[in-house]
Amino acid sequence: GRDHSARIDSIAPPEKIRRVDHDTAIKIVKARQTELAQMMESAELIADTQVPELIESARRNGRTVLGGEIDRLLALRQVNPGVRDAEIEFFRHRLEQFERALGHARLRLDAVRVIVSI
Repeated sequence: GRDHSARIDSIAPPEKIRRVDHDTAIKIVKARQTELAQMMESAELIADTQVPELIESARRNGRTVLGGEIDRLLALRQVNPGVRDAEIEFFRHRLEQFERALGHARLRLDAVRVIVSI
């Protein structure tokens, strides 16, 4: 019931990890279905708390990249009048779309890894 995601790779050396066959995996999941459902609920709650930080990090990165490109073009236009307004507006529009998309970002569980320790 604890979050081990930060240290999952250090729990066991790769040579000690083995994949189980499909039939065995299904049997394990069916046998522990209730516990796994509870663990998934807990994992989603943990992930929900991380979403705002992830969105803010993405926002900072996007502003750095796209805002940097806008600043670069504006500076370039000072020495090269051939830089068109359309080029600058393109990146401003992309930044606006990016910000809008981040406003709609939601958590989505894509995959679950079940680790069985023996």
